[in-house]
Amino acid sequence: MTERKHSWVDQRSLALGCAVADKLESHPELLAVARRNVDQWIEQSSEAPLMAHLEWRKILEKDSLSKILALLRSHSEEACRLRQNSPFAGLLSPQERWRILNEYEAQPA
Repeated sequence: MTERKHSWVDQRSLALGCAVADKLESHPELLAVARRNVDQWIEQSSEAPLMAHLEWRKILEKDSLSKILALLRSHSEEACRLRQNSPFAGLLSPQERWRILNEYEAQPA
């Protein structure tokens, strides 16, 4: 297996975040999936990811859809950090997710 640079992982994560944002733009009701995910994860969480999950819960409860979409598409350090514990699992179909992952795997290391 090829070892990838952190910047490559961040770019792949950003591509997934952008795909999620695109889907949420068309189907904002899918935010409910992320809210359920984060609630389940908080119940089961160990200390390390718990802080990120609590941060996501606050974002999903308080921020507007447009602010959440901007965060998912952002290149900022905060957005990169938050995407490492993204509660949007299950929003993309396996085909949508694998298309992005395969595209990045095809890139040189």
